[in-house]
Amino acid sequence: MTLFDTARTRFAHLSLIRIALSTSAVVAIGIAAPALAQAQGAGGIEEIMVTARYRSQDIQETPLAISAFSGDLLQDRGAADTSDIEMFVPNAVIGPLGAGWGSTMAAFIRGIGLNDNILSYEPGVPIYIDDVYLGRNQGAILDLLDLERVEVLRGPQGTLFGKNAVGGAVRFISSKPQGEGGNISLTVGQRNRLNVRGMFDTEIVPDTLLLRLSGSSKTQDGYFDVLDYECVNGAGSLGGGGTGIPPIPGLGFPVLSIDLGSAVSENGNCVVDHLGDENVQSGRGMLLWHATPAVDVTLSADVTHQRQKGPADKYVRFYRPTMPEGGLPNFWNFAVGEPIFGIPWDDRFLTDSPYTNYNRYVDPVSGRTFPNANNLNEYGVAGTVEWNISPELNIKSITA
Repeated sequence: MTLFDTARTRFAHLSLIRIALSTSAVVAIGIAAPALAQAQGAGGIEEIMVTARYRSQDIQETPLAISAFSGDLLQDRGAADTSDIEMFVPNAVIGPLGAGWGSTMAAFIRGIGLNDNILSYEPGVPIYIDDVYLGRNQGAILDLLDLERVEVLRGPQGTLFGKNAVGGAVRFISSKPQGEGGNISLTVGQRNRLNVRGMFDTEIVPDTLLLRLSGSSKTQDGYFDVLDYECVNGAGSLGGGGTGIPPIPGLGFPVLSIDLGSAVSENGNCVVDHLGDENVQSGRGMLLWHATPAVDVTLSADVTHQRQKGPADKYVRFYRPTMPEGGLPNFWNFAVGEPIFGIPWDDRFLTDSPYTNYNRYVDPVSGRTFPNANNLNEYGVAGTVEWNISPELNIKSITA
């Protein structure tokens, strides 16, 4: 950590392919007729199918701690992506891991979940998209696009969902083609918000081959401003000129040749960058083939394209009470701040607003730059075969 850097400004450039490269089969023996779960909707009681135990079952008869929400209910409540689900689920915290980790999701249920962005670290709360397991939480801040429902299971789910579901599981179930037509919605708001969402559902071959296409685009300017320190506090306020770092000849540090970038403010307000914006486009296509009265074959593909600045991130204090003698700031000032820059690291570098900071994303000691970007390219494909052998026996195979 340095004078102009925080530990969480290494924003992510992610290119992910969700691959299972295997075929799994689930055999369900149980209730034949579909049962219904009930959830409180905006307009009263809403009926939602629950299949958390791989069979249709009334939520009152399901021996699980489960919350279920229909896609319409989530849309009515303004839920836009994975991180919004936590608003409706008790004992759950679901949100971005941190500003430095881009679209990595940190899901905690009953205190168990993901707390570090390490590829070898297996999350305790996995995500399933149409029963396809996402093995890592990188890129898991996904758009809630054209969903039939979301199910959140709390507590260990290893019996049905594998060893990694020690804290619980989050299931996204997409809406299947029904030949029902289509819809489109448009949302506008402050900070140039423009959200467009649409769905088209048709029968290619009546009662045999159906197609459903859905897409979404969400854009909005950032709400968090990055300020130039000397523009706010006056030229030379750090004891030097230009970048504010005093020249120290003979030390051999690359600080003398670092370019912190142009401090050109917007409209004279000292704002030089932004955080917390939104610019993501996503789409899904699903083809359903009723091969026989007992066999359904589903092929699906989805894609997400995201080009955003980093999530909002801010220091609110320096002192860490777990460290003696003033904690980390004292150590930093003794080892780096005073001997290199002649400037202690203190609360002068905290802004007086929760929506601003002085970050410039350059390490003046090493010369490394951390681009203010949260970019993501993600796609996946899946094929599902469901065979209703008898009223009591179903077989479902998923390859993705």
